[in-house]
Amino acid sequence: GDLLAKHLGECPRYPVPCPNKCGEILVRASLAPHRMVCECGFEECIICGDRVAPGGMVAHRAEKAQLHVELLEAKLSEKEASASQHDGLVQRLARMEDQVKTLAQSAHVTLMTKARADEVKAAVKQQVDTLTAHWRDEASKRLQTKAVWRMKGVDRLLRDYPKDQHISSSRVSLQGLDGFVVRLYPNGRP
Repeated sequence: GDLLAKHLGECPRYPVPCPNKCGEILVRASLAPHRMVCECGFEECIICGDRVAPGGMVAHRAEKAQLHVELLEAKLSEKEASASQHDGLVQRLARMEDQVKTLAQSAHVTLMTKARADEVKAAVKQQVDTLTAHWRDEASKRLQTKAVWRMKGVDRLLRDYPKDQHISSSRVSLQGLDGFVVRLYPNGRP
């Protein structure tokens, strides 16, 4: 048993998982070349994105210093442009906020005006209703007066005016109200 365990621990053909935990299973003899290309065996430079072997980041940064400065200047310029756009958006939002406040105040004034107009309408309607009722009472009192229309030759009227034809009085005035006309349908209306 120990001899087999010793052999499996040293055998170059024995399958083993990648020590960087990339998930690959390789034969032990392929570990060294795999480490040179294994995605989990390198660090990524946060400035330029290059893959750097473990422990080589200091040397990489010294070697790529000029490139890193150029990249960082470009990123800074991008951020400044973005900040400028952000400032423009903030200003536009502030203007829109002012417009919304103005509209809200205008809507409040409009609602208050409408409420007042409704109150005035209700008061006017009440006054009109009161005056109309008063006028009806007055008109009713005046119309209770009797008016007599004397007619002669009723037999002739019955003969000469067929059904739905009428004879009209001249315009008369009753209790100070002008323009009344009385119509007589001797044979009735259909």
